[in-house]
Amino acid sequence: MLGLCTLAAAFAGIRIRHYLVCVRAQRTLDRIQHLEIGSPRACEVFADLHKAWGSQVTSGGVCNDPNNFSTNVEAVDPPYRPPFCGERQPNGIQRWLVNRTCATYEALTGEPIVLRARIEAAGSVVTRKWSAVYTEVPDNGINEDLPAILGASADAPEQVERYSQEPGRRGRDATSDAQQHGLHPSYRVFVNTGRVNQDTGGGSRAFYIQVEIGPDGSKSDSERLFRFDLSCFRRIRPCSQRDLMPAAYAQYETDVRQTHTSLQ
Repeated sequence: MLGLCTLAAAFAGIRIRHYLVCVRAQRTLDRIQHLEIGSPRACEVFADLHKAWGSQVTSGGVCNDPNNFSTNVEAVDPPYRPPFCGERQPNGIQRWLVNRTCATYEALTGEPIVLRARIEAAGSVVTRKWSAVYTEVPDNGINEDLPAILGASADAPEQVERYSQEPGRRGRDATSDAQQHGLHPSYRVFVNTGRVNQDTGGGSRAFYIQVEIGPDGSKSDSERLFRFDLSCFRRIRPCSQRDLMPAAYAQYETDVRQTHTSLQ
Protein backbone atom coordinates (compact mmCIF):
# COMPACT_ATOMS: atom_id res chain seq x y z
CA MET A 1 0.00 0.00 0.00
CA LEU A 2 2.80 2.37 0.87
CA GLY A 3 4.47 1.57 -2.42
CA LEU A 4 1.34 2.43 -4.40
CA CYS A 5 0.97 5.72 -2.53
CA THR A 6 4.59 6.57 -3.22
CA LEU A 7 4.17 5.76 -6.92
CA ALA A 8 0.99 7.82 -7.14
CA ALA A 9 2.70 10.76 -5.45
CA ALA A 10 5.62 10.49 -7.86
CA PHE A 11 3.39 10.60 -10.94
CA ALA A 12 1.35 13.44 -9.44
CA GLY A 13 4.59 15.38 -9.07
CA ILE A 14 5.46 14.62 -12.70
CA ARG A 15 2.09 15.91 -13.90
CA ILE A 16 2.45 19.09 -11.83
CA ARG A 17 5.90 19.66 -13.31
CA HIS A 18 4.51 19.09 -16.82
CA TYR A 19 1.79 21.66 -16.17
CA LEU A 20 4.34 24.19 -14.93
CA VAL A 21 6.57 23.58 -17.97
CA CYS A 22 3.61 24.29 -20.26
CA VAL A 23 2.85 27.48 -18.32
CA ARG A 24 6.47 28.66 -18.67
CA ALA A 25 6.49 27.71 -22.35
CA GLN A 26 3.34 29.76 -22.96
CA ARG A 27 4.86 32.77 -21.22
CA THR A 28 8.01 32.47 -23.33
CA LEU A 29 5.99 32.20 -26.54
CA ASP A 30 3.91 35.22 -25.52
CA ARG A 31 7.10 37.16 -24.77
CA ILE A 32 8.48 36.44 -28.22
CA GLN A 33 5.11 37.11 -29.85
CA HIS A 34 5.16 40.72 -28.64
CA LEU A 35 8.88 41.26 -29.26
CA GLU A 36 9.41 43.63 -32.18
CA ILE A 37 12.16 43.26 -34.73
CA GLY A 38 14.36 46.32 -34.31
CA SER A 39 13.69 46.54 -30.58
CA PRO A 40 16.82 47.34 -28.48
CA ARG A 41 15.78 44.80 -25.83
CA ALA A 42 17.86 41.73 -26.68
CA CYS A 43 19.70 41.79 -23.33
CA GLU A 44 16.41 42.06 -21.43
CA VAL A 45 14.91 39.15 -23.34
CA PHE A 46 18.03 37.03 -22.81
CA ALA A 47 17.86 37.70 -19.06
CA ASP A 48 14.17 36.73 -18.98
CA LEU A 49 14.80 33.51 -20.92
CA HIS A 50 17.72 32.56 -18.72
CA LYS A 51 15.67 33.20 -15.59
CA ALA A 52 12.83 31.03 -16.90
CA TRP A 53 14.85 28.14 -18.35
CA GLY A 54 18.32 28.21 -16.77
CA SER A 55 20.61 25.57 -18.28
CA GLN A 56 18.17 24.98 -21.15
CA VAL A 57 19.26 28.33 -22.61
CA THR A 58 22.43 28.59 -24.69
CA SER A 59 23.91 31.68 -26.29
CA GLY A 60 26.53 32.74 -28.80
CA GLY A 61 28.41 35.92 -27.93
CA VAL A 62 27.29 38.61 -25.52
CA CYS A 63 23.91 40.30 -25.81
CA ASN A 64 25.30 43.77 -26.61
CA ASP A 65 27.84 42.56 -29.17
CA PRO A 66 27.79 45.13 -32.01
CA ASN A 67 28.15 42.38 -34.63
CA ASN A 68 25.94 39.46 -33.69
CA PHE A 69 24.42 37.62 -30.75
CA SER A 70 22.07 34.67 -30.54
CA THR A 71 20.29 32.85 -27.75
CA ASN A 72 18.43 29.55 -27.96
CA VAL A 73 15.95 27.75 -25.75
CA GLU A 74 15.32 24.02 -26.00
CA ALA A 75 13.07 22.51 -23.35
CA VAL A 76 11.65 18.97 -23.37
CA ASP A 77 9.06 17.47 -21.05
CA PRO A 78 8.81 14.80 -19.90
CA PRO A 79 12.61 14.55 -20.07
CA TYR A 80 12.46 10.77 -20.52
CA ARG A 81 10.27 8.70 -22.79
CA PRO A 82 10.61 4.93 -23.41
CA PRO A 83 12.49 4.58 -26.71
CA PHE A 84 10.24 1.76 -27.92
CA CYS A 85 7.33 4.25 -28.09
CA GLY A 86 8.83 5.59 -31.31
CA GLU A 87 9.82 2.26 -32.86
CA ARG A 88 7.92 0.02 -35.24
CA GLN A 89 6.92 -3.35 -33.81
CA PRO A 90 7.23 -6.59 -35.82
CA ASN A 91 3.77 -8.01 -35.13
CA GLY A 92 0.30 -7.05 -34.01
CA ILE A 93 0.56 -8.37 -30.45
CA GLN A 94 3.75 -6.44 -29.71
CA ARG A 95 2.29 -3.37 -31.38
CA TRP A 96 -0.81 -3.55 -29.20
CA LEU A 97 1.23 -4.03 -26.01
CA VAL A 98 3.59 -1.16 -26.85
CA ASN A 99 0.73 1.17 -27.81
CA ARG A 100 -1.11 0.46 -24.54
CA THR A 101 2.08 0.86 -22.49
CA CYS A 102 3.01 4.16 -24.16
CA ALA A 103 -0.55 5.50 -23.88
CA THR A 104 -0.57 4.70 -20.16
CA TYR A 105 2.83 6.33 -19.70
CA GLU A 106 1.66 9.47 -21.50
CA ALA A 107 -1.54 9.58 -19.43
CA LEU A 108 0.61 9.55 -16.30
CA THR A 109 3.34 11.96 -17.40
CA GLY A 110 1.53 14.28 -19.83
CA GLU A 111 1.58 14.76 -23.59
CA PRO A 112 5.22 15.28 -24.68
CA ILE A 113 6.18 18.86 -25.49
CA VAL A 114 9.31 20.33 -27.05
CA LEU A 115 9.78 24.10 -26.97
CA ARG A 116 12.42 25.72 -29.17
CA ALA A 117 13.04 29.42 -29.52
CA ARG A 118 15.81 31.62 -30.93
CA ILE A 119 16.56 35.32 -30.79
CA GLU A 120 19.27 37.00 -32.89
CA ALA A 121 20.56 40.52 -32.31
CA ALA A 122 23.30 43.02 -33.14
CA GLY A 123 24.22 45.74 -30.67
CA SER A 124 21.30 44.70 -28.41
CA VAL A 125 18.87 45.27 -31.31
CA VAL A 126 16.69 42.26 -32.19
CA THR A 127 17.18 41.21 -35.82
CA ARG A 128 15.34 37.88 -35.88
CA LYS A 129 12.99 35.81 -33.76
CA TRP A 130 11.82 32.20 -34.10
CA SER A 131 9.53 30.02 -31.99
CA ALA A 132 8.47 26.40 -32.37
CA VAL A 133 6.50 23.75 -30.49
CA TYR A 134 6.53 20.02 -31.20
CA THR A 135 4.60 17.12 -29.74
CA GLU A 136 3.44 13.61 -30.62
CA VAL A 137 -0.16 12.68 -31.37
CA PRO A 138 -1.88 9.41 -32.28
CA ASP A 139 -1.91 8.66 -36.01
CA ASN A 140 -5.13 6.98 -37.07
CA GLY A 141 -4.11 6.65 -40.71
CA ILE A 142 -4.26 3.31 -42.49
CA ASN A 143 -1.14 1.18 -41.81
CA GLU A 144 0.28 3.90 -39.55
CA ASP A 145 1.56 2.23 -36.37
CA LEU A 146 3.72 5.08 -35.05
CA PRO A 147 2.61 8.30 -33.36
CA ALA A 148 2.69 11.34 -35.63
CA ILE A 149 4.87 14.39 -35.05
CA LEU A 150 2.93 17.63 -34.76
CA GLY A 151 4.93 20.82 -35.26
CA ALA A 152 4.14 24.52 -35.24
CA SER A 153 6.68 27.29 -35.88
CA ALA A 154 6.87 31.03 -36.56
CA ASP A 155 9.90 32.82 -37.96
CA ALA A 156 10.67 36.47 -38.62
CA PRO A 157 13.75 36.26 -40.88
CA GLU A 158 15.51 39.09 -42.70
CA GLN A 159 13.55 38.16 -45.81
CA VAL A 160 10.81 35.73 -46.79
CA GLU A 161 12.23 33.22 -49.25
CA ARG A 162 10.53 32.37 -52.50
CA TYR A 163 10.21 28.71 -53.50
CA SER A 164 8.85 28.98 -57.02
CA GLN A 165 12.06 27.55 -58.50
CA GLU A 166 12.26 24.67 -56.05
CA PRO A 167 8.96 22.80 -55.97
CA GLY A 168 8.60 20.58 -52.94
CA ARG A 169 11.38 22.16 -50.91
CA ARG A 170 10.70 21.56 -47.21
CA GLY A 171 7.53 19.79 -48.33
CA ARG A 172 6.03 23.05 -49.57
CA ASP A 173 3.97 23.48 -52.69
CA ALA A 174 5.54 26.06 -54.99
CA THR A 175 2.11 26.96 -56.36
CA SER A 176 0.89 27.68 -52.85
CA ASP A 177 3.91 29.92 -52.28
CA ALA A 178 3.21 31.90 -55.46
CA GLN A 179 -0.46 32.26 -54.59
CA GLN A 180 0.34 33.47 -51.08
CA HIS A 181 2.79 36.00 -52.50
CA GLY A 182 -0.12 37.47 -54.44
CA LEU A 183 -2.40 37.49 -51.40
CA HIS A 184 0.06 38.84 -48.82
CA PRO A 185 3.69 39.25 -49.97
CA SER A 186 5.02 40.06 -46.49
CA TYR A 187 4.26 36.68 -44.91
CA ARG A 188 3.55 33.01 -45.62
CA VAL A 189 1.51 30.36 -43.80
CA PHE A 190 2.20 26.75 -44.77
CA VAL A 191 0.19 23.74 -43.59
CA ASN A 192 1.37 20.38 -44.82
CA THR A 193 2.16 16.74 -44.12
CA GLY A 194 5.47 14.94 -44.46
CA ARG A 195 7.28 11.93 -43.09
CA VAL A 196 10.23 11.71 -40.73
CA ASN A 197 13.37 10.13 -42.25
CA GLN A 198 11.65 9.65 -45.59
CA ASP A 199 15.01 9.26 -47.37
CA THR A 200 15.89 6.21 -45.26
CA GLY A 201 12.63 4.30 -45.47
CA GLY A 202 10.35 6.61 -43.53
CA GLY A 203 9.22 6.86 -39.95
CA SER A 204 6.36 8.74 -38.33
CA ARG A 205 4.18 11.07 -40.33
CA ALA A 206 4.64 14.75 -39.55
CA PHE A 207 1.87 17.36 -39.57
CA TYR A 208 3.05 20.94 -39.39
CA ILE A 209 2.10 24.57 -39.68
CA GLN A 210 4.82 27.12 -40.46
CA VAL A 211 4.68 30.91 -40.50
CA GLU A 212 7.26 33.26 -42.01
CA ILE A 213 6.97 37.03 -41.65
CA GLY A 214 9.28 39.32 -43.62
CA PRO A 215 10.75 42.63 -42.45
CA ASP A 216 8.02 44.55 -44.27
CA GLY A 217 5.30 42.71 -42.35
CA SER A 218 3.16 44.82 -40.06
CA LYS A 219 3.35 44.69 -36.27
CA SER A 220 -0.26 43.50 -36.14
CA ASP A 221 0.43 40.64 -38.56
CA SER A 222 3.52 39.64 -36.61
CA GLU A 223 1.72 39.53 -33.28
CA ARG A 224 -1.30 37.78 -34.79
CA LEU A 225 0.65 35.06 -36.60
CA PHE A 226 3.20 34.52 -33.80
CA ARG A 227 0.39 33.58 -31.42
CA PHE A 228 0.68 30.09 -29.91
CA ASP A 229 -1.90 28.45 -27.66
CA LEU A 230 -0.76 25.54 -25.47
CA SER A 231 -4.07 25.04 -23.65
CA CYS A 232 -4.60 21.80 -25.60
CA PHE A 233 -1.86 20.19 -23.47
CA ARG A 234 -4.23 20.37 -20.49
CA ARG A 235 -6.99 18.28 -22.03
CA ILE A 236 -7.43 14.60 -22.90
CA ARG A 237 -7.94 15.05 -26.66
CA PRO A 238 -4.61 15.50 -28.53
CA CYS A 239 -3.49 18.87 -29.90
CA SER A 240 -3.91 19.80 -33.56
CA GLN A 241 -2.35 22.36 -35.90
CA ARG A 242 -5.39 24.59 -35.42
CA ASP A 243 -5.02 24.35 -31.62
CA LEU A 244 -1.34 25.30 -31.50
CA MET A 245 -1.55 28.30 -33.84
CA PRO A 246 -5.23 29.33 -34.10
CA ALA A 247 -4.74 32.68 -35.85
CA ALA A 248 -2.24 31.28 -38.36
CA TYR A 249 -4.52 28.33 -39.13
CA ALA A 250 -7.44 30.69 -39.64
CA GLN A 251 -5.27 32.66 -42.10
CA TYR A 252 -4.45 29.43 -43.93
CA GLU A 253 -8.16 28.61 -44.26
CA THR A 254 -8.85 32.13 -45.55
CA ASP A 255 -6.07 31.75 -48.14
CA VAL A 256 -7.49 28.41 -49.31
CA ARG A 257 -10.95 29.91 -49.77
CA GLN A 258 -9.63 32.94 -51.64
CA THR A 259 -7.44 30.81 -53.89
CA HIS A 260 -10.32 28.45 -54.64
CA THR A 261 -12.59 31.38 -55.48
CA SER A 262 -10.00 32.95 -57.79
CA LEU A 263 -9.62 29.69 -59.72
CA GLN A 264 -13.34 29.29 -60.39
